[in-house]
Amino acid sequence: GAAPRGDGDRVGGTYQEAQTKAFFKPTADALGITIKEDTTNGLDDVRLQVTGNAVKWDITELGADECARGSKEGLFEKLDYGIIDKSGINPKLVHDDWVGISYTSVVLIYRTDVFGHKG
Repeated sequence: GAAPRGDGDRVGGTYQEAQTKAFFKPTADALGITIKEDTTNGLDDVRLQVTGNAVKWDITELGADECARGSKEGLFEKLDYGIIDKSGINPKLVHDDWVGISYTSVVLIYRTDVFGHKG
């Protein structure tokens, strides 16, 4: 089916709304800055911005697999942990040029009425 038409002002859906409430607004208020939100289609968007010398984002969210690839490709800036407090972050999520911010999991389910109890 067709994708819903956006209103032009809202990006990111409910996930981004939750990020705005939990992270962006409190950070902007505490630092007295404006945070401009956008969406991304992943590492390809970052790669195009970097290789095209037209970077428009300071921060983006990618999956760990894309972060690892982007790091290997040299697409990211090194982080200064002299000014970034990493004390509350799982050390497995801290890297030279990216930090993991969330955990996710994938669960496989099936209908026993269709596939039986042995799947």
